[in-house]
Amino acid sequence: MKSLKNEDGFSPLHTLLVLVIVGIIGFTGWYVWNANQDATKTLNKANKETSSESNASRLDHQNDARYKITELKLAVSLNDKTTDLISKVSGSKIDFSLKSFLDEANAAKYSYIDPNGVNSCEKLVTIKVLKDAAEVRQQPTEVTGELIDTKGDPLEGRIIKLNDGRYALPSTNQGPCNGDASFDGSPLQDKDVAARSNILKVLQASLQSY
Repeated sequence: MKSLKNEDGFSPLHTLLVLVIVGIIGFTGWYVWNANQDATKTLNKANKETSSESNASRLDHQNDARYKITELKLAVSLNDKTTDLISKVSGSKIDFSLKSFLDEANAAKYSYIDPNGVNSCEKLVTIKVLKDAAEVRQQPTEVTGELIDTKGDPLEGRIIKLNDGRYALPSTNQGPCNGDASFDGSPLQDKDVAARSNILKVLQASLQSY
């Protein structure tokens, strides 16, 4: 009988080589998977931090005690007496009131709504936004103050210069909400005067463009 010298199968060297190859493939797969996990964790952490910053920013915006008139890019810092400030924009003019006062005036029939639907108590204080010094000179002078125009001439009037080069001219010559003399000296009339004064103070103190 002939002996079989060439037998099929793995020698110990072959087995070891296969194990090494399998080990390398396994380690490479584990390394790639682990790197992806680290990258995912880093990305999630960054997203959480960004989200936290965004939430903090929104919170700061909510706590920002400034009233913004978006149509004319104006803002005014509020105080404890003007937290319910409201406005109505018409062209370059803005009428201001306090919601609490307006609600009470309407309930007491102190306000007057004209045929055009304009509520007289929405006009406690009015300002007009002017584009330049030339426009300022065309306005009536209504309050104390001084502004030097581009020619070096003084401009009298209660002018507020905004940080974008425009000017604001506040007006306090509004009449009573409905012109009814029967309210003279009444508590509501006193509130009318106080509301106008409070609004005008915050406008003169902090009206600015943004």
